[in-house]
Amino acid sequence: MEIARADASLATLTLIQSVLVMETIQSYASEEQKKKFFPEIIDFQIISSWALIEPLVGSDAANITTSVKKASDGYVLNGGKRWIGSANRDVTIVWARNEESKKIEGFFVPKGTPGVEVEVIQNKLAMRTIQNCNISYKDALIPLENKLPGADLGFASINKLLENSRIFVAWITVGLALGVYD
Repeated sequence: MEIARADASLATLTLIQSVLVMETIQSYASEEQKKKFFPEIIDFQIISSWALIEPLVGSDAANITTSVKKASDGYVLNGGKRWIGSANRDVTIVWARNEESKKIEGFFVPKGTPGVEVEVIQNKLAMRTIQNCNISYKDALIPLENKLPGADLGFASINKLLENSRIFVAWITVGLALGVYD
C-alpha cells in the first residue's frame, strides 16, 4: 500500500516480483530451481515477469492457446503473450498448454532464449517504470530443467496464484487513493 501511495508502477513491479513470481517458485519449483532463482529474485538482483495474458483470450487462463510440446532435449514453446510487465528483463515464468495432456504447465524462460521475441509496448501514459511487452514464441526450445515440476494441476495451478495475488491488487488501489488524498 505504501509503495503504491508513492508510485503505482513500482508497486506493480513489486507485486509481480514478490507475489506472482515468488509464490510460483515457492509452490511449484524444484529445490534446484528455488536455489537458482529465489535469492536473486528476492533481492531484485534479477527482474522477473509472469506471462499468462494472451492477445486473443486476455486473462482467461482456462483458454490459453500458447502451446508446449515435449521434445527429446526439452520443450518446444509456440504462441504469444501480451501486456507482460518486465518481459524484456531477466527471466519470465511462462504458462502454456501441453499439446498432449492439454494441461497448463509453467516454465522458466530466460532472456535471450532463441525463438523468443519480446517487443516493448511504446507510448504508455501510465506505469512507465514497468515496461509492458508483447512476446512471441516460435519453436523456442526450453531446457528440461526449466519446467516447473509442481505446476501439474492445470488451470488450478494458475488459479491458486491469481487468487493469492488479488489481495495485493486491492492494496495497490488503497495506496493510490491515499496518494491522491495526500
